[in-house]
Amino acid sequence: MKLSDYASEIALKWETISLILALVGTATYQIHPDEAVLRDDRIPGRDKEAARRKMIAASDMCLQLCNRIGTISDPLCWATLQHTVFLIEMHGTNDYRTWERLGSLVTLVFALGLHQQKADENTPFFLIQIRRRTMAAAYSMDKELATFLSRPPRICRQYCDLQFPLDLSWEDIVTDDHSVRDAAVQQLDPKGWNMQGDPEKGARPRVALLANILREMILEVSLGHEVSDLEATVRDIRRKWDEMRFNLPPSLQWSADNKHPLATSLHLEFLYQDLLLYQAVEKRTGEIQPPLICTAREILALLLDTVSTQIRSGRISHITIFDLPYIGLPAAGVLSKALLRRPHGCADSSADGTYFPHSEVIQRLSIFAAHVETLFFKRDGDRDTCMKGVSFIRQVLDAVLTPQVHIPPTISCDENREVQRDVAVDTENLDFSTLLENFDWEQDIRLFFS
Repeated sequence: MKLSDYASEIALKWETISLILALVGTATYQIHPDEAVLRDDRIPGRDKEAARRKMIAASDMCLQLCNRIGTISDPLCWATLQHTVFLIEMHGTNDYRTWERLGSLVTLVFALGLHQQKADENTPFFLIQIRRRTMAAAYSMDKELATFLSRPPRICRQYCDLQFPLDLSWEDIVTDDHSVRDAAVQQLDPKGWNMQGDPEKGARPRVALLANILREMILEVSLGHEVSDLEATVRDIRRKWDEMRFNLPPSLQWSADNKHPLATSLHLEFLYQDLLLYQAVEKRTGEIQPPLICTAREILALLLDTVSTQIRSGRISHITIFDLPYIGLPAAGVLSKALLRRPHGCADSSADGTYFPHSEVIQRLSIFAAHVETLFFKRDGDRDTCMKGVSFIRQVLDAVLTPQVHIPPTISCDENREVQRDVAVDTENLDFSTLLENFDWEQDIRLFFS
C-alpha cells in the first residue's frame, strides 16, 4: 500500500480529524506570538487563545466519539499522542488532564501491540517506521512525566521490544519510489544511523528513545521501593550510558567543533541524566554527591554559552529555548540551594573538595533567569511554573547579595554560619529559609520536553 492510498482510507475518520485539530492547536505555541497569522481575525474565535480553546474541545470531542464506538487504530494512537502534547502546552505538565490522557495513550500502545512489534512483510514500510516513532514518542513522554511528577512510569522496557526507528527523513520513509527508499537505507550504518553526518534527517526519535531508556534506569533508583546494591547499580547505569555516548555517530557527538543544536541538546540531556542520578543517590543515602554541583555548573555554563552563540548568529533554536527551562531550571535550583547554604566569607572550596565559585555562580544565575523570562514565550501551561523557578532564583540572589552583619575575620566558617542563622531570626531571611526548605524543586520545577 502506498501512503496516498493509506491517507485516503483514513482521511475522513474522526481520529484523523482529531489529529489535525490537535496539530493546528499545538502549532499556535510553536509559532512566534508576534507572527501575523496568530493575529488574523479570520482564525476561529478571532484570536489565538480562543482558537486554542476551540481546537482542544473539538479534538477531544472526536476522541470521545471514537471511544464511544470502541475504535482502535493507528491514527487514533497518533491523535491521542498529539492531543496529549496539546494538553501539556495548554494546561501544563502537572495538570491531571495531561496525566489522564497519557494513560489513554499507553492503553492504545499496548492494545495495538506497538510494544511487541513483529516483523510482517505485509505491513507497508512507512507504517512500520511510523509505528516505531509512535512507540518511541509514547515511551519518552511517559518517562518525562514520571520524572516530573515523581510517579512510576507506565511503560516498562522489560516488557517491551523497543525498536529504534531508522535514521531516515520523512521524505525517504513515505516515498512511493522503492529505489529512492532503498538507496536511503543503504546509507545507514548497521545500527540504523545515517552516515551522511546530517542530524536533522531522522535522529530525533532515536535520540529520544535512547535518552529515556537511561531515564527509566534512573527512575528505578529514584522511585523504586528497594535497591539491593546501590553503588553497583549506579556504576552499571553509568557504564551503559557511557557506552551509548561512545556509540553515537560523529554528527551527534558534541564538541567545540560540533555545536549543532541537536548535538548540544543531547549532550545537555546526558548531563541532566547525571544530575538526576546524583539526586537519586542523595535521596537514598542522605549524602550530597560532590559531583552534583559540578554537573549543575556545567549545565548552566553550556546553556548560557549556547544562547549567547545563537543570539550572535541572529537565530535561536527552538530546541535551545525548551532546554533552557526544562534542563536549566533543575540545575539552577541545585546551585541556588548551594549558594544559600554556603555562608559569606567561606572559601570557594568546601571540605569535600567541591569547587564553588560564588561570584561566577551569582552572575550565571542572574543571566540565566533573564534568559528564561525573555526566551521562554508565554504559555498557558508551564509558563507559570517556569516563572516560579525564576522568582525563586531571584529571591536567592537577593538574599546572598543583601549586606550582611559584620563577621570578624577570625571567626571560623562554622561559627560564621551560626552567627548568620541567629541574625536571620530578626530579618526576612527567616521566612526565606522556610521557603527554601519547603520548596520542592524536583516536584515543582523539573519540567517536561518532547
